[in-house]
Amino acid sequence: MLKITKMLFLAVLVMAFQSCSDDDSASTGSSNDGTVTTPT
Repeated sequence: MLKITKMLFLAVLVMAFQSCSDDDSASTGSSNDGTVTTPT
């Protein structure tokens, strides 16, 4: 039972650190200089 609890805790910890990473993708519609591109 303790081994399952440790593995579950480790899995939750890994998921928490993965979800807190920076998102630098270009899908947000803005470039790196702070300007936002608007559709025409």
